[in-house]
Amino acid sequence: MANTDPQPLANRETGLVAAFQSVTDGVADLAKHHIDLAKAEARRDVKLFGREAFRVAIGAGLALLGWTFFLVALIALAGYLGGLGAMAATAGVISVVHVWAGAGISRAAMKRMKEREGALTTTKDEIKRSSEWAKQIKPG
Repeated sequence: MANTDPQPLANRETGLVAAFQSVTDGVADLAKHHIDLAKAEARRDVKLFGREAFRVAIGAGLALLGWTFFLVALIALAGYLGGLGAMAATAGVISVVHVWAGAGISRAAMKRMKEREGALTTTKDEIKRSSEWAKQIKPG
């Protein structure tokens, strides 16, 4: 005889629904943790970048101070050895060299910043896509 009792079929459907619900909840939790991890990594990276930028600024300030004293001494030496004309020529050459070097360094830094901007945009887009995906699969 065929089994016509609907109870076992209902139990299987309930079990299947529960299993699907469990998988969906697990995937939603995974997506949420993925987003939380990405946010934590971004915060950590910003904090580390800030610390390193501060250290670079301190080092650059000290180097600039030392370089300024060196240039003043160089111009004073030129004035001592060759008079006011030599002082003016030395100051002019030093100025041109610094403008040229500063422009080159600034261009290179801007290029690197634009490259990094793409990486940050990629991370932001990944977090946004993960959030949208998690909202789509979240039950209820």
